[in-house]
Amino acid sequence: MFFSAALRAKAAGLIAQWGRHIRNLHKTAVQNGAGGALFVHRDTPENNPDTPFDFTPENYKRIEAIVGNYPEGHKAAAVLPVLDLAQRQNGWLPISAMNKVAEVLQVPPMRVYEVATFYTMYNRKPVGKYHIQVCTTTPCMLRNSDSILEAIQKKLGIKVGETTPDKLFTLIEVECLGACVNAPMVQINDNYYFIKKQRIEEAPGWLIQLSVQLDFGSGNESHTRQSLGFSLSLSFCPSPTHTLSLSQNNMKKNTS
Repeated sequence: MFFSAALRAKAAGLIAQWGRHIRNLHKTAVQNGAGGALFVHRDTPENNPDTPFDFTPENYKRIEAIVGNYPEGHKAAAVLPVLDLAQRQNGWLPISAMNKVAEVLQVPPMRVYEVATFYTMYNRKPVGKYHIQVCTTTPCMLRNSDSILEAIQKKLGIKVGETTPDKLFTLIEVECLGACVNAPMVQINDNYYFIKKQRIEEAPGWLIQLSVQLDFGSGNESHTRQSLGFSLSLSFCPSPTHTLSLSQNNMKKNTS
């Protein structure tokens, strides 16, 4: 009886001591797919076969160039890049965009659906202008990506999988982005950001003051700077890798 009580007390102490290190479950792609939700389409007012979508004349020319990379009679091989083109034009992929891809490539719509539902980089619901993707796979998790994710949630006032009311930012948790040597890392739109954190062993519990400085020269630039105050510099064109140095109260940017 004494041993059992002592064991329970010891276990309770360990849980209290290490509880803060226990990783919370977020809305990963796998969780979102539970019960088939990730793979099932249901018509909504904003996403149905009648939702207007057509490629621009410029993108039709791009499609011709893409299809030209494949042997004659193998248009179906271009499904991935043409889906990506549709998403870049529209910001996300409604069912009507998938149908248009199938029509252009002369393949059954199901061939397009199965690709769009398999790859998580295809957005089947609207996302913000700036898509923040935090890697939380093992190497990044060990380098405290969870703290980064929590800090961004607090700063933006949204949870994983949500979009800010102004439609500027969407935050998601992603699996490995293939840059483990620089963990932890964040992807924003097409750009990778490798994050360094001083005294990383003390990172749990930090409320890191983060925000994004968006250098697009658009009318939203000043509004965005007010929304977020930490400095990540983005551009529409591929840019050199950015190394971000985070401390408890500030972040300095170094470009390589």
